[in-house]
Amino acid sequence: MLRIVVVAAVVALLLALAREERLFERAGVVGSCQIVASPVGDTAVWRACREGWLTGSPSLVGDSCTYRLRAAGYEYWRCPAPEAP
Repeated sequence: MLRIVVVAAVVALLLALAREERLFERAGVVGSCQIVASPVGDTAVWRACREGWLTGSPSLVGDSCTYRLRAAGYEYWRCPAPEAP
């Protein structure tokens, strides 16, 4: 019984560490996005998203972003600029 508890604790610790360090994104298991330079004259925030082999491409529709194009293995999204405080 003690072995099961120890193994479960080790697995939970490894999963928490992997999540914290974003290991799944870096390994390409889950999709991820990064901010990229916007076109000249555009004040919006542009994100380049790559798909993961397990989850596919992230959708940023829920963040009020619009899909623009796919190039060089990335999907490019245009998101509204954050409002100034």
